[in-house]
Amino acid sequence: MARRPRAKTAKSGSPPRDAARDRERLLEYFIKHSDQPIPNEELARLLGPSRTDSWTRRLRELREPRHGGYEIYTKRDMASLRPDEYFFPTQARRQGTREPRISGRVRAEVMLRDAYTCQACGATRADRYSDGRRVTLHVAHNIADSLGGNATLENCFTLCSRCNEAESNVGSDRPQIGKTMAQVRRLPDHEKREIYLFLKKVFDQ
Repeated sequence: MARRPRAKTAKSGSPPRDAARDRERLLEYFIKHSDQPIPNEELARLLGPSRTDSWTRRLRELREPRHGGYEIYTKRDMASLRPDEYFFPTQARRQGTREPRISGRVRAEVMLRDAYTCQACGATRADRYSDGRRVTLHVAHNIADSLGGNATLENCFTLCSRCNEAESNVGSDRPQIGKTMAQVRRLPDHEKREIYLFLKKVFDQ
């Protein structure tokens, strides 16, 4: 008689962890220590030594919209940080949102079409915010998934991380070309010039 394979068990001293619990512990720690540099070793110690890669995976998940889309900075975003530090700016706790996965092909085509420029504020990937952080670009949905939008080239556009957070689920309230042009025509000349300079910056990239 053939032996039945034995079920795999966790290694001694390495009890199975719950990803949602680990994310919550990291988030609680970030909120408690917001607006200050946090060394990697503190985050690793928080979840224990049994799974040294767990905290980095959970941290990446906290940045995803489905787990809250929190802003968590590294030296790439803030020049004042050390390579082994993170920074969590003060943020309200928020619910995650389900988003359809945008394929790598669509993401690349959207970025190229938009000249690697935020379509809300005009920031490019070579720019920095006023606080010194480097601009990070994302591909967002024009009509949100919750409103029936799809992850297609026609329904996606480029936003920087700051505008992406502000634009969350704006969806059908986004301006339409006819209404926008009518509003522009009613503006005083100096404000029309600001719009012209903004568009020139976008299309001259």
